Amino acid sequence: MNNRKVSIIIGIFLAILAVTAILVCFAPAFGADYQSYGDTRGNVFQIMFGYQNKVAIPVLIVAFILQIVAAVFALIAAIIPGRIGGINFGIAALLLIVAGILFLLAPQFYQSANAGTIAPIEGQTITNGTGTLLTGIFSIVGGVVGLYAGYRAFKA
Repeated sequence: MNNRKVSIIIGIFLAILAVTAILVCFAPAFGADYQSYGDTRGNVFQIMFGYQNKVAIPVLIVAFILQIVAAVFALIAAIIPGRIGGINFGIAALLLIVAGILFLLAPQFYQSANAGTIAPIEGQTITNGTGTLLTGIFSIVGGVVGLYAGYRAFKA
């Protein structure tokens, strides 16, 4: 398979990983370790944009925007061959890795943004749930794929 076709496949795969990371935000945001009760704070979109009496979390909104922009850069990199495409892959990789790390730190951002309004159950700690874990993992895996694609574009 020639270099152009591989670049297209990797670019589309990277965009799919970024979109999957965005769609996983519909899963529960946090888990709870108190008597095996599931967390009732909502999905990642709800905690990110704020709902009921909770505060929106600007850092997670920025991470969400980074994922969208990374998906666009990945599609552009799939279309543009050569070193310019490699730069776009590198930008997409950097954006996805940063977004993934920010989503993995979501419990700390949530607690600091809502310090006066949340009253956790005694003995309960807020941990990453399915939504934040998978969003972070898909973003970081997409970033690693983007790094490989950027390296491959510069090596060719």
